[in-house]
Amino acid sequence: MNRTTTTTTTLTYGTYLRLPQLLGQQLPLAAAAHDEHLFITVHQVHELWFKQLLVELTDARDRMLAGENAVALRRLCRCREIERALLDALALLDTMAPGDFEAFRGALGTASGGQSAQFHEIEALSARRDHRTRSMRWLTEAERARLDRRLLEPTLWDGFLAALPSAGRDAAFRGEGPLGELADALLGHDEGWALWRARHVLVVERQIGKGRGTAGSSGPRICGSAPANGSSRSCGKLGALCCEPLMCPLCVSVACARCAGGSGGSPEGMSSGLLLLWGSRKFNAQLNSTHKEVPTCLQ
Repeated sequence: MNRTTTTTTTLTYGTYLRLPQLLGQQLPLAAAAHDEHLFITVHQVHELWFKQLLVELTDARDRMLAGENAVALRRLCRCREIERALLDALALLDTMAPGDFEAFRGALGTASGGQSAQFHEIEALSARRDHRTRSMRWLTEAERARLDRRLLEPTLWDGFLAALPSAGRDAAFRGEGPLGELADALLGHDEGWALWRARHVLVVERQIGKGRGTAGSSGPRICGSAPANGSSRSCGKLGALCCEPLMCPLCVSVACARCAGGSGGSPEGMSSGLLLLWGSRKFNAQLNSTHKEVPTCLQ
């Protein structure tokens, strides 16, 4: 029997990726402001990576809930690489001088980076839930519906608890075995996201200092990485601003399991999230109980 192959002559690289539509979305508003095109491109790339993060994190959670931890581990490792790509994208904005940003800043009007609905979705899915976000007036109906769903559905933390048998918790928090690898991958996502948020603060401060941001926002603090009092915390050898971790019960539990007695100075190599919660013990009881709801501090 002869096998014939049918080819689609109308499908090309450009049509498959919808390049005409994609490449037509960079539309600067300011006249003769060269760097506005770069600014738009970097932020659109961010939103594409945010969308992919949501795809991977959602599947990682669903796989953990289904007991498919090996697949969840691969998804989380991919998320860490995406977060590295986000850091690289932010570095491009450092090639823009503050004066170059000022040349088109007025054209941004009421737009602000804090209005990224996907950013808030990632935080909600990662177990850092702030129900005040759904009252933000700039949300479209579709964005509000997505965020409402994220605030109600299980989080990565819920998935991890479902994947973690009581008998295997100590080993997992010591980083031993497959569950230990899964815990490390979750912490990797937590740390990668914290580093991106911290780096975002520095990029904003480079452009506008401590001044007000676009749309009357609080500038660097709108990114969520700078503490409310405006001070900075040192992350061990990172030496940069860091934010509160997303999955604080996991961070604290790993810290308690891996640090000798849980006292004294912070250990080498601890992630930013662990350092911020160093010495805290209030989530240990939750891990040793059968209660699997999101902790009150994250609701």
